[in-house]
Amino acid sequence: MPVMPIHRWLFSKIKMVAGREEFLVREMTSRFGAAAGRMAEDILSKYDPPADDLQLEIEAQEMSIQNWLYSQIAAVETREGAAVKASEEKLGDAGIQAMREIYRDHGRNTDEALREGPTGSKNPMGVQETFGLLQNCFLDGMPCDQVVEVAQASVNRIEWHHVDCLHLEHWKETGVSGKTMCSLLGDWLQGFAAGLNPGIAHQRKAAIVNGSQSCIDVYEQAS
Repeated sequence: MPVMPIHRWLFSKIKMVAGREEFLVREMTSRFGAAAGRMAEDILSKYDPPADDLQLEIEAQEMSIQNWLYSQIAAVETREGAAVKASEEKLGDAGIQAMREIYRDHGRNTDEALREGPTGSKNPMGVQETFGLLQNCFLDGMPCDQVVEVAQASVNRIEWHHVDCLHLEHWKETGVSGKTMCSLLGDWLQGFAAGLNPGIAHQRKAAIVNGSQSCIDVYEQAS
């Protein structure tokens, strides 16, 4: 089966998560020393390494590309959860605080990379543009899952709901706290928005890991 544009689009989001995990390990090593980095690497050595573009092409010829992409989503989200759990266990509250900063930084770095591409613009982006770019890099399962619903949208505010948390099953495999991971992804969303427009704030109004029926996120630009 040939690799279609939607497959490459999804794989680019999978690679974003893999890059975020690598960034996390690198930054935690820089902040807390080689021992912290080695510990995370020892944990991650138990998992398959992230796939590359060549493997995407090969697997597309040898098996169902949809099944393979799903397996890669599970792999990168499990690896990320394992890296976070290792850092939290070794470093405690200091580690969590550092990871929150690192996730915000990675969010800003991600939108800087998007600006260098065809969509590149140095002008602050509006809420709708920011959310549109977010859909091109934030991994939320397979396209057919359709777990994201826009509930409200205006010029300066957008509210979207996740009707299911597809990350949880992968996080649970590592024993990492779902609440910790959800909080870190919230920090990433804040960093992503702030990098595109410092006037846009992110708020998580509800989360499935806290017992809500859906996750509710908001991007809002100060008037």
